[in-house]
Amino acid sequence: MDRSDILNQIRSWPQSELAQKRNARAERLYRFLLERQSDQPDALQTLATFNALNSEPDPELALRRFGLKIERRCLPQITDASKGLMRFVLDQGPHEKVLGVMQPSARAAQPVPLSEIRVILVPGVMFCQKTGGRIGRGKGFYDRILAEVPHALKIGVCFDVQLIEELELRGHDQKVDVVITETQILKWL
Repeated sequence: MDRSDILNQIRSWPQSELAQKRNARAERLYRFLLERQSDQPDALQTLATFNALNSEPDPELALRRFGLKIERRCLPQITDASKGLMRFVLDQGPHEKVLGVMQPSARAAQPVPLSEIRVILVPGVMFCQKTGGRIGRGKGFYDRILAEVPHALKIGVCFDVQLIEELELRGHDQKVDVVITETQILKWL
């Protein structure tokens, strides 16, 4: 199975099935983050998340519906699409659509130093269920960021169908520490 096969399979789900899977994954993510916060009270001080595309699980369900207490919530902001560059900025002010995803407007963006981010929720197309390896959409936006934050807990957010038994990674591809789907939590801490 390749990227397009997985994305097409997700896109073929009826809206009710997609909503059910998103809700189940959201509850699992919420419980994981809540446990993390109770073990380490400052663990969610600065959390980086993402605005989901239609084919991705939506972390907002866990963050907003369940009301996790997060001091600083940030989102990716594409700074140079041609080079696959992005940064994280505080989630505030107006938003604009860039490459099909809503992100904080460049005019109102307040950058967050990567050294301050404790947890990063990471989208992807495929994740290796044995190693935490991750393949994204092919531009390298998250690979570049993940390489710069060895201190942060990296949580892959996906559906079960996106878990692959073996995944060949290239030199720039980064791994995550945890993957959370609608039915399971896999850890490589």
